Amino acid sequence: MNEYYPQEFYIELTSNDNLLGRITVLKQAKSFSIEIDIVLKESRKIFKHVGSHFNLSDHQESIDFGMMKLSQFLDSVRK
Repeated sequence: MNEYYPQEFYIELTSNDNLLGRITVLKQAKSFSIEIDIVLKESRKIFKHVGSHFNLSDHQESIDFGMMKLSQFLDSVRK
């Protein structure tokens, strides 16, 4: 695993070819935090900030939690 932070993970969105989901994992002294955004595919500029979460216990939990929150956000805007 790459130990350099912040780490960015991009998720293809099937509903829009011009946008990506992005989860940014940041390491704190004893925990992790994440930023969740919808970004433009070409420039990676933020289109919509979905949320931030803090005090996550490990790297994998941070990614999983970010995926869950991104999925919940996308489901909420489809309704």
